[in-house]
Amino acid sequence: MLKTKSFTFAQDAEINQLLENTRLAAGASIFVSDGMLLVPYEDGEPTNNSQRSIDVKVQINEMENQKIVLRHSIRVVEEMTKQMLEKLGTAEADLAEVTARPNSKGQKEQIKTMEGIVAHINDQLRENDKAIRQNSYEIDRLDMNIKLYGEYLLELG
Repeated sequence: MLKTKSFTFAQDAEINQLLENTRLAAGASIFVSDGMLLVPYEDGEPTNNSQRSIDVKVQINEMENQKIVLRHSIRVVEEMTKQMLEKLGTAEADLAEVTARPNSKGQKEQIKTMEGIVAHINDQLRENDKAIRQNSYEIDRLDMNIKLYGEYLLELG
């Protein structure tokens, strides 16, 4: 369990004894205020329900933030997809035009190039669809986590 203890600067032996017998709190720093040192430490005891509740709320907030990023990513990919669909329409029209011409010098190469462009755009559209589905699934998974954490919070009181 996270605890704190205050010392004066002259109490270096007591500070060293605390740090020899306990662990400095993870991610915490020693604070200085009004000539006192405040040392956050872990005493190794289990957390109580209030602390567990705080931990769960922190997790929920982190998941809500992740959902914001995922939703934004979906919007970006949807915009990119709109642009790609326009490019696909142009590329397919160009391919139809090249194909409709009577045999001309280099036509086969042009057709092959245009078919490659159309195939590439279609591949990218499939990748975009996959990214949207994966992000949507991740949002659903986070929603389920948040729901179950909410139930856990009710259990904690």
